[in-house]
Amino acid sequence: MVHFGGEGIPYANSSLDLENNTFVNNYGGTAIALTNSTIDVATVSGNTFDNFASSANLVKGGAELTGNVDGDGTAISNTTQDALTPGDGVWIFADDQPHSLVFTDYGQAAQGGDGLLTISSDWGHETVIGGQGGLIYTDTGPASAEAGDNITTAIGSINQIAVLGGDTINSRGTDTITLGNGNCTIGVSGTANISGGTGNSTFQVRAGATLALDMTGGSNWITIASGASATVSGNAVLLSGTWSGGQFAYSITQDGTTSDATFIGGGGTAGVYQGHTNITLAGGSIGSNVSLGAGNVTLTSVGADIIHAGSGNDTIIVSGNSTIYAGSGQLSVFGRGESGVATVYGNGGTTLIDGDSGGIDYIGDSQAASIVDNLSYTEIDGRNGHLTITGTGWVRTINGGSGGIDVINALGGDTITTAAGSTNTISMIYGADVYSNGNDTITCGSWGTNIIATGNATITGGQGNSHYTLNGIDSLTSYASDTINVGDSAIATVIASGTVSNINDNGGTIHFSGVSQGDDIDATLTGVGTIYTWGGSNASTITTSTTGAVVTLAKGNDHVISLGADDITTGSGNDYIQASAQGDRIHIIAGSDAHSITIANLSTTADTIDFSGFASTPIVSQTLDSSGLVVHLSDGSTMTANGFASTLSTPVDSQTATIARQNCTATLQGDNDTVSVTGSADTLAFYGNNATVAISGNFAQTTINGDSASVTVSGSWDTTAVSGSDNNIRVTGQKDTVSIGASGTTTIDAGGASDAIIQFGSGISADQLWFSRNGDDLLVSVIGTNEQTDLQNWYAGTSSDISQFKTADGHALLNTQVSNLVDAMASLSAPAPGQTTLSTTQATQLEPVIAANWH
Repeated sequence: MVHFGGEGIPYANSSLDLENNTFVNNYGGTAIALTNSTIDVATVSGNTFDNFASSANLVKGGAELTGNVDGDGTAISNTTQDALTPGDGVWIFADDQPHSLVFTDYGQAAQGGDGLLTISSDWGHETVIGGQGGLIYTDTGPASAEAGDNITTAIGSINQIAVLGGDTINSRGTDTITLGNGNCTIGVSGTANISGGTGNSTFQVRAGATLALDMTGGSNWITIASGASATVSGNAVLLSGTWSGGQFAYSITQDGTTSDATFIGGGGTAGVYQGHTNITLAGGSIGSNVSLGAGNVTLTSVGADIIHAGSGNDTIIVSGNSTIYAGSGQLSVFGRGESGVATVYGNGGTTLIDGDSGGIDYIGDSQAASIVDNLSYTEIDGRNGHLTITGTGWVRTINGGSGGIDVINALGGDTITTAAGSTNTISMIYGADVYSNGNDTITCGSWGTNIIATGNATITGGQGNSHYTLNGIDSLTSYASDTINVGDSAIATVIASGTVSNINDNGGTIHFSGVSQGDDIDATLTGVGTIYTWGGSNASTITTSTTGAVVTLAKGNDHVISLGADDITTGSGNDYIQASAQGDRIHIIAGSDAHSITIANLSTTADTIDFSGFASTPIVSQTLDSSGLVVHLSDGSTMTANGFASTLSTPVDSQTATIARQNCTATLQGDNDTVSVTGSADTLAFYGNNATVAISGNFAQTTINGDSASVTVSGSWDTTAVSGSDNNIRVTGQKDTVSIGASGTTTIDAGGASDAIIQFGSGISADQLWFSRNGDDLLVSVIGTNEQTDLQNWYAGTSSDISQFKTADGHALLNTQVSNLVDAMASLSAPAPGQTTLSTTQATQLEPVIAANWH
């Protein structure tokens, strides 16, 4: 028949239901169908009891009988029976008193109540259920005899358990558990602190539970449910953990090697054996947050996990959108069937990127790091730390940071960008696209390369036909038939072998030569930039194809084919200049070597030739002068511009220039020059001192940048701008303007002029001009500075020759109102040097006068 309770008492939370069974008694009149030795009440319902002496023989112990019949189908009365009093070897306590027991045989059992239950046992196969009063259970016998116990603690209770054998523990309270050398099975649904154990035990941490496990050996398996937490420490031969939404952390030592990690959320398995950890994360939309510590780890991530690498040698295999933070150890990241993009954040050290798929991004930090990238279609982003990138990867995107990058032996297909201000080195086996913004040294490979340089790049070209755009201060050594673009304001050094280089110069400067002395090089120049040949005795052939190029030759026997209106300066070799278009400017410079200059296809209506450095003035055909060709001669010579829109330019001293036609331009940079302007709408600029200028034409624009100039303006509608000091201006024409931006004193004699205007420069307002009388002169000073304009004979009858004064902000002062300001300022002292605004007292008296007269 049925005996519920067996050797002692059933395990905690056990119950018995007998339903719809048929019991046939073949043992005689004393047989009992159900013996319930527990304090629990069994449910007996819908059964058939055949051949039992009476209903009293049906159940012994606690039971509730309903709906049962005998063998004839006659209903048995419904009844409820009380539980039996425990017999030998079974103790059940329901009070709140403390109790102590000593188990002296196998199979004994006890259940605690609200008092503390203390049990010591020398035997095994015991069943213990703790009550709310708590449990202290201790195995005292030999471990070989202590196996098979089943121990349960009550929810909310505080318990201490020490076992020696392989036991089953259901930890539901706040429990301190010490294990022996047996293989235990432990379920935790409360808070358990477990230590010891050299056997192979299994731990199940249920939802909401907390486990702290300190092992001393053995092989242990842990399962952590969602919402649970397990922390493992100590020594172990093997640790295997599985978590699903919970938190799992371990720090264990195996053979002197420590391994540690923390897992939060997500799910996965982790196994630690002989100092190496194998981890597989479960993936899913919500991944795990993993922190690795010491030890060597192999981790497989298939989802959106966050992984913090540790101090050991970590190998991470990814196929999803993982985020990986490098630790202080060696990190290897492998892409396997990548379905997302994994991001690796560097932390110095060396990182290996490998695998069979792309989809891995590396982001550096402030520390120097090395990346061995053997994977294609990756992206590497530098930061403040220097990155060294090697490996066999293809078609990568590499973005350098301020710390710079070294890309070594790039195989091909890469897109490499360097940061402004950084220092970088790039070498290629094949080709790449390079956007060079820093101070870069670039060595190209055997394929064509596209390089756009905006910083300071030193480029050694490869064997493929490449395309270079140079926008900074760059150097290029070209070994192929390359195309070179030079940007506006760029300064490029191009060293070419004997092949043809197509150069598009958009306004920059190019220094051009051969790789070796004696190389013959050809180049086609498109654009309006400047090109210099230099070094060696090589012969360069330069063809310009658009208007505005500037070509300066050096030692070689060079050939220039000018197809536009270009500016060409000869060198010290035997140069040949083919001026095939009108408007060329050809500068012939005397050199230390004997040489000859041949100029072909010269236009006598628009081309220009100038000479410098010769011991005597060369003889130039007068026919060229009279036809509009302007010749610039050597020091102390005379220049004449008889051609329409001619240009004069000289850097030497004591030049005498005559400009007789309109729309001409003259730039004189030496001292003691004498210029006469009789044409109209001419533009003059003086940068030296002691110039003597006579302007009788109209609409001239003259700028005096030097000191001690003497300028006479007798034409009309002329504008003279003065920025030096101690300059003297004589104005006798009509409606002329003198613009004052001087650093010292400017003297103006306007006697005989008509409607002249004095214009003050930007930054000077009406309340900064101080008017005073000095004899017959009117002095206009800029307060707080040494800038002063002396208008001679103003009070001797020339005041009407200057019609008004103007400031840059549009205010005007008529000559008839000047006396109002002179009188108002006469009673005051001008502000001291350095004081560029009126004092409060001065402003109170003068601002009404200034406002009333300046309009």
